[in-house]
Amino acid sequence: MANDIIVSEMTSASQINTNDLMIMTQPDLQAETGYSTKKGTVLQVANKMLKGTEYLTDLPDFTDKTVLGGLEELKGDLTALLPVNTASGAIANFDTDLSLPLVDCKANIVASQPSGTPTPSSPLAISGYTGMNLTRCGSNLWDEEWEVGTINDTTGVPTSSTTQIRSKNFSHCQGGQTYYIKVGSNNDIRVFWYDSEQNYLSQTNNIKNATAQAPAKASLFKLRGTNSYGTTYNNDISINYPATDTSYHAYNGTTYPVSWQTEAGTVYGGNLDLTTGVLTVTYKQVDLGDLEYDATGSLTSHYVTLSDAKNDNGISALCDIYTNHGAISSWGELGVDEFVIRYQTFRVYDDTGDTAANFKTRMEGHKLVYELATPVTYQLTPVQINALLGVNNVFNDTNGDTEVKYKEGIQHYIDKKIAATQALIL
Repeated sequence: MANDIIVSEMTSASQINTNDLMIMTQPDLQAETGYSTKKGTVLQVANKMLKGTEYLTDLPDFTDKTVLGGLEELKGDLTALLPVNTASGAIANFDTDLSLPLVDCKANIVASQPSGTPTPSSPLAISGYTGMNLTRCGSNLWDEEWEVGTINDTTGVPTSSTTQIRSKNFSHCQGGQTYYIKVGSNNDIRVFWYDSEQNYLSQTNNIKNATAQAPAKASLFKLRGTNSYGTTYNNDISINYPATDTSYHAYNGTTYPVSWQTEAGTVYGGNLDLTTGVLTVTYKQVDLGDLEYDATGSLTSHYVTLSDAKNDNGISALCDIYTNHGAISSWGELGVDEFVIRYQTFRVYDDTGDTAANFKTRMEGHKLVYELATPVTYQLTPVQINALLGVNNVFNDTNGDTEVKYKEGIQHYIDKKIAATQALIL
């Protein structure tokens, strides 16, 4: 049996059995040399048979932790200390060097309506959502294959002809955003931009390895390529975000579908916290024909109390046949075919002179969406979403921004802060 040797800076290497060296970073009552002090976690370097010398570090104090917790508890403790950063927007974009579950992920739900002015003779439907698809992917947003067809260059309308081009909807597009479109073949492509109701807006021609900016109202686009792309030319395009990334990337992403139709029906506004599974509904839709109205004035002002509406002047609201005037100082500010919800009173002017009963009949089937005074919550099943190593893009298909919180390595975090500071200085 060898004599006890205290391992220290002066210990000769020949005296230490290096095969038996161990590092202890967690107190362990079962180990003869395992303990910690209030000054910080002790790193024990020792021969398994021998006592060791303690070396203090600047790591946090772990003396309040369970002594026999073991490696998994230590890993959890260290992970809890990692920096938490945030990203948000139509596309929540961030990069991290750790593939850990997102700390938090909230997706906003916003009712959509075609651009224009709704009137009783020209209704504009309001769309809500019975579920959500949240996508987390890398730099390349493109996950769809080509399908045979043509698009009219003037109207942007797809046709059934198969002689010239191939096209495919790209369903995630945000107005005003810029993308870099990487094309691996020798052919250019065209981008046709559409609004949320698939009305053609404009097109960007002859794109190949270049940026393309979506018009302000764009919600989706179609790519068009010449027939030489061929039926197997499906994975040759990389639509990158941010647009500063000009390299080709194979698609690397996962879509997480969530349905709330059973619990909440159609939702016209609110948010879903995927981490906790809590769906918060902040808007309500009603059929105008279900309300009981009073009437007053020469043009006939029809009004009704909405007791659950937000109690404010000119709250956020949509109607399929009237325009929201916004806050007013007097009812007389309303114009024909305009409405306001002022302190829980919905009021609209029209020029028909209808009685309240006739107005109610005319309103049947028409919709009003308004902000609630008290949100309603539903508990859904939580979804765990892991970050990818490197660039991450997280977005939803319910017309709202996505907000995420994520972990990253300390050095990675510091490097980004330094880079951001240097950019400000330069």
